Amino acid sequence: MSQGVKMAIEAAGSQKKLAEKLGCTQQFISNCNFRGYFPIKRAIEIEEKLGIDRIKLIDPRIAEALTAAA
Repeated sequence: MSQGVKMAIEAAGSQKKLAEKLGCTQQFISNCNFRGYFPIKRAIEIEEKLGIDRIKLIDPRIAEALTAAA
C-alpha cells in the first residue's frame, strides 16, 4: 500500500467510509489499495474532501514526471 492510499483510508476511517465519501464501491478502493494509487480524477476529489495532496495519491511515475517538470 502506498503512503498516500494509506493516508486517505485512515483519514476517512476505513475503505468503506472512503468509498462512501467518493460515491464508489469499497471494491474500487480495495483495487486502488492493491495498485498503490488512485486515478487522477479521484485523487483530486480526495484532495478536495480530505486535504491530502494529490501528488501523494497518484501513480508515482506520473507524480515523479510532474514534480521533475516543475
